[in-house]
Amino acid sequence: MPDKVTLSDPVQRTVRATVLAIDEERNQIKLQTEAGQRLMLFLPPESLARLRVGTPCLLQVAVQSMRESLQLPERDGAFW
Repeated sequence: MPDKVTLSDPVQRTVRATVLAIDEERNQIKLQTEAGQRLMLFLPPESLARLRVGTPCLLQVAVQSMRESLQLPERDGAFW
């Protein structure tokens, strides 16, 4: 996902966004970035308690290592 999110500040790897919705049952929020992208994030309940619809957020986007992003194909009997 990190390479699909438009960064507000590429040097700091941050994204400015605003909270659009909060789902406390699922511990998730829906955000809209400055670029108009919509993101769903899962957060611990204690973090959700501090958020309200309309709250501005600054997200730090981590760089995934090549090893983490590499997905091996499923083993299929005859081919392995």
